[in-house]
Amino acid sequence: MDNKKNPMMVPNKQRYDNVMYGVNVSNREEVEKAYKAMRRQHTRMTLLAILVLVILAIPVSDFVRVKFFDKAPFIAIKKKIENGYSYQGLGYVFTKCDDGTTYLEGVQTKSCTDNTLTKYSDIIKNNLKSYLINNKYIDKVNLVDIEFNELELDEEIDNQQIVYYADTTIKCTDGSNCIINRFKEQDDETTYKLYLTLSRANEVVNVETFRTSGKKYDEIVEDYKTQLREYFVNTAIADDANLKHFQVELLNNYARRKYDGMIYQDCYLIRVSYTCGDAGNTCIDYTQFKYEGMNLAFDAVMFVNGENKVVKVIKPDLLEI
Repeated sequence: MDNKKNPMMVPNKQRYDNVMYGVNVSNREEVEKAYKAMRRQHTRMTLLAILVLVILAIPVSDFVRVKFFDKAPFIAIKKKIENGYSYQGLGYVFTKCDDGTTYLEGVQTKSCTDNTLTKYSDIIKNNLKSYLINNKYIDKVNLVDIEFNELELDEEIDNQQIVYYADTTIKCTDGSNCIINRFKEQDDETTYKLYLTLSRANEVVNVETFRTSGKKYDEIVEDYKTQLREYFVNTAIADDANLKHFQVELLNNYARRKYDGMIYQDCYLIRVSYTCGDAGNTCIDYTQFKYEGMNLAFDAVMFVNGENKVVKVIKPDLLEI
């Protein structure tokens, strides 16, 4: 019989061929081959997309660092300039001066000696003025200026707030006192050691004279730890040869205080922890202080003079605090 005259006799291959997108879907081998090719192409496109996102993320993250966190960028050309460094990024220059001042500028590098620029320290100073006036610490009428004798980053808190240590002098008009509420009891009523808590918008949200964390706290603790150990040894309260571990915490500050007829420029509530070389607890005469069952630790009040030298340590109950 002639196949051309009888369509029912067309070979199976011709009768069931079904081509889609150039692939015979009736042929298993062709389908699998096309599927693998599509998977390879999809993988290449995905990797390419990830690479593009990573490349884009680097300049974006750098800009966020310099714009909102005052940190140097990861990818930049670093160049030494007078009194600082400049970091050339994509379309901007981040300048960081040796005094901690930072600038985010355009394509032109700024000098750390250019007095026409608004320094970061000036921004903090102006915001501190507003805070002190609004919270009635100082009288705006008799205020001349506020100066920072020292200003340094002390601690960052959860990427939301920044704490600066500021040795601050408040200048008032001659013959007047513009300070309405003193920050702490002290002889010098114009110079204070302050801790300024700033928001990410550089607004001063809190002012303190004492903190129990931060870079400055660690420095003060190390200084007083050395002095206290010497004090205990020199007053025969501690046996230096048997004293193995000695640690100090500053729990609170009580400013200038009078005790036993003497006025001390500053005093702290402290906690001392220790261990003895003989595994006992008598290498320090803890009975002179507030022990209350703590394991090799006791509380005391430490007095310091105007040069921040430890001059006396007593039991807290004697000061009635």
